[in-house]
This record gives sequence, C-alpha cells and structure tokens, in this order.
Amino acid sequence: RVTDALLEGDYSNTPKLPPEGEQDNAKTTPAPPSPWAIALAAAIASSFAVNMILHSWFISAAVFVFAFLAASGDPLDEEGIAGSLARIVGRTTLKSIDTATPKIRAVARAAVKGDEDLASLMSRVSELERENAELRLWVQRRKAVDESLSKFTLEELKGLAREKGIMVGGTKSQLLMRLLEEKAIDL
Repeated sequence: RVTDALLEGDYSNTPKLPPEGEQDNAKTTPAPPSPWAIALAAAIASSFAVNMILHSWFISAAVFVFAFLAASGDPLDEEGIAGSLARIVGRTTLKSIDTATPKIRAVARAAVKGDEDLASLMSRVSELERENAELRLWVQRRKAVDESLSKFTLEELKGLAREKGIMVGGTKSQLLMRLLEEKAIDL
C-alpha cells in the first residue's frame, strides 16, 4: 500500500487538483499548514537534531515537548523568541518535505521498477548519443563546406549533382552540402 501510494502519488493529506476544465479558475497556491502541523514539524526537527548531536533519547524527548509547546503557543502572548524560532523551524521543515516529495517518489519508483526504468533510460541515452554524433558530423561537414565554397563554381557543382542524380536547386552551400552527404564529393 505504501509503495502504491509512493508510485501513484496518492496522499490523503495533499490537496486534490480540480477537474481538467476547472484548473484555470482554481487557486494555484496550496493552503498554508495548520499551526499544529508547524508545531509538530518543529518538534520533530529539533528533537532529531538534538538526538544526532547528543545521542540521548531523554534529552531529545524533552526538546520535542519544549519545541512543540513553544511553537504551538499564541504569538501575541509570547515574550521571548523561542516560539517564533520554533515556528520558523517548523515551516522550514514542512517546506523541505514538500520540496523533497517528488524526489522521494522518483527514488521509490526506481527502487520498485528499477530494471524497467534503467533499460528505458539506457536506450534513451544511446539514442541521444547517436543523435549527438550525427549533429557533430553535420557540424564538421558544414565547416568543410564553408571552407571549400571558393574551390568550386556553381556550374561545376550542378554538373556533379546531375551526374549523381541529386537535386540541383538551392544555394551553392546547400548544393555542396547535399553532394557531401551523398558522398558524391570528398573535401
């Protein structure tokens, strides 16, 4: 079920997109997170950081409770900066989770469908490499044509094209390029 949710992107807490025709009228900004979600995110992030630094579950639990209470307090009744700082940590944590969600989904998809995706990517890479090689060859030919334009007259090129059955129309450089591509001339 978790794998299906990751692969399909079906999360119960994410806002659903409106139907196809109503997307233009819908607001594009998601709803802000609730104060409880911000407080919980601040508590989790703070306690995780403390646990990684101090390796103490007891101190980490105390930091969790303190950060949760500080972040869930009323901003108008606060005297210090602890609550504001905890809410900033909570909002930042939630934003980083939202940013990482597509990447996590891609990693999960790769883990589940690894061989299929890998084969698909490898074929795409080889296709792009082939296309890149063709483009490099075209650039080399184009440079050779530009350097050799003065060596031939238009009538000489037209005569060669007629002999080989190649289309005669176009500019002198186009004609020379067609002759080079058909290997009717060597530069």
